[in-house]
Amino acid sequence: MKKLIVFIHGLNGSEKSWMNKEGKKFGDLLLLNPIIQEGYDIEYYDYKEEASVFSKLGIEKNGKILKTWLTAKTKKYEEVVLICHSMGGLLAKYVILNEKIREKIKLYISLAVPHKGSNLGNLGIFEKVKNLAPYSEVLNELEKDWIKKYKVLPKTIYLTGENDSVVTDISSRALEAGEREEDVEEYSTADGHISISKPEDNNSLVYLLIESKLEDFLERDENE
Repeated sequence: MKKLIVFIHGLNGSEKSWMNKEGKKFGDLLLLNPIIQEGYDIEYYDYKEEASVFSKLGIEKNGKILKTWLTAKTKKYEEVVLICHSMGGLLAKYVILNEKIREKIKLYISLAVPHKGSNLGNLGIFEKVKNLAPYSEVLNELEKDWIKKYKVLPKTIYLTGENDSVVTDISSRALEAGEREEDVEEYSTADGHISISKPEDNNSLVYLLIESKLEDFLERDENE
């Protein structure tokens, strides 16, 4: 049975957040690989209206909407991979920590996600943007729960863009319980906050890493 990859964009984004200058989305590039094409289906969670800086829906409410979408879209799948950019990774964390659908989520890939916040959050007047302020109450609770509920968390991969001026390298990695060492990996690329989600081609480093990890995830099943 195929697994499902879900791409979740960030604040003020849309499905186009994954699209490069040639009009190719991250998933389009991945499906050029016959191993991935055979092993995965791909969906994009596009919530551009709710992701707008002018929307009053914060992380928790957006997380609940994401849970509903995942429940509807993943019915025929036993295993789901979430590839998340920026704020999208925080919505995914909410779902993983609070909803039964987490049982299907087996791999969580975090691309420049502000786990500890971003200074841009200090400029916000709406709840969603305020949620992103460094060490906001919402982010602190997510971090605490992430450590407390480590036994139910999926394998996690953190990617940091070393030229990211929005999310610092420290913020792009969540706190982890020591018992999770074997299930957590951390990597860096030379990307900025925007380019990390839209590789130019299948030679881009962020693409090569994710392609490799998705292939490894399939091989895991073959070896079990």
